[in-house]
Amino acid sequence: MKQATLGKKRKINKEVKMFGKGNLRKLFPWVTIGLLVAFLGSCAPAAGTGTTTGPGTGTATGPEKTYTIRVSTQPLPSYTSVQQVEDFKAIVEEKSQGRLKVEHYPLGQLYTDKDAMTVISTGAIEMALVEDYWVTEVVPEFNFFSLPMSVRHEETAYKIYESPEIGGELASMLEEKANCKFLFWADAYVFEQAGIGGKGEPVTRPDQLRGKTIRAMSPLQATLFASWGATPISVTGGELYTAFQRGTLEYGLNVIAHVSQRKLYEVTDFLTMLPGFMNCGWVVVMNRDFFDSLPSDLQQIVTETAREVELGRRGEFASIMQTWKDSVPETFNYVDLSAEQLAVWTEACQPIYQEYYAKYPVMERWMNLVKQWDADLD
Repeated sequence: MKQATLGKKRKINKEVKMFGKGNLRKLFPWVTIGLLVAFLGSCAPAAGTGTTTGPGTGTATGPEKTYTIRVSTQPLPSYTSVQQVEDFKAIVEEKSQGRLKVEHYPLGQLYTDKDAMTVISTGAIEMALVEDYWVTEVVPEFNFFSLPMSVRHEETAYKIYESPEIGGELASMLEEKANCKFLFWADAYVFEQAGIGGKGEPVTRPDQLRGKTIRAMSPLQATLFASWGATPISVTGGELYTAFQRGTLEYGLNVIAHVSQRKLYEVTDFLTMLPGFMNCGWVVVMNRDFFDSLPSDLQQIVTETAREVELGRRGEFASIMQTWKDSVPETFNYVDLSAEQLAVWTEACQPIYQEYYAKYPVMERWMNLVKQWDADLD
């Protein structure tokens, strides 16, 4: 028994000896390697899963990588231009099977329309609906849409968008100067829906604006109103009600949609209709760097969907204007001018044409095309 016990002790001592100082030094490199392998293995993602998402970028590591498109709009949700953005969201998410995610922030929740071109150019957001008068800060040729009393037929306005000579050239200028991808023209044509609104007696002549404050929606309009002796002020659509209510604005270049949907009939008394005074060239654009980062199949989905939603609601905005016009209380007065009265406004607008033709000769070429297209429809 004594020998057996001693034998066990010797065996145990031998095992303990394996972990002595000398042997530990020999084992240390192997232990370190084992721990390192175990650590790296614990950090590896499970096969087929994605990682966390970041603003505006794809974030999964495998073939199911997703891309988030944040889009900013300013007009009211009832505008067809905003509904086109909703159409875009629904279609691209379906066609891409969820690889494209669209986050729509309406009513300027992320950025106001004043900031839209800046945030698109820098990539602060991926997509935006931009009114043409804010595009002029980057591409002054977009003032072409502000040339007053210019287009006589709705079909001509759509031809402007479709034509490579005008719409195509403007889209190219926009892409070159603003680091953006042109997607589509929004449905915002207001040929027979715009005019001068305010309180008191209706305005029927340009000289009635002398000494008055008036909303201008583009640099061209500001120059024109100043030439009539008025003081132009830049006010966004969302600020109109308060500006009229407080008296900051006495008059404004308004549209039926503002009178109805923004309830300007509560703070103004009339809207003098000036057919052809406005021809909106609103655009929906995407940050160029983001678009270029998309795989080719997703780029194709984006461009095809943009064309689909542009045509899908074309003319809808003009058609619902009459409904909005009829919804305004009878106490509000829509003023229609005679042909002779409209001729006075047209004549008063002529100097602005010569000024902008001198600054941007391409505008005169474009206007000659518009006159030809209008004449073909007369």
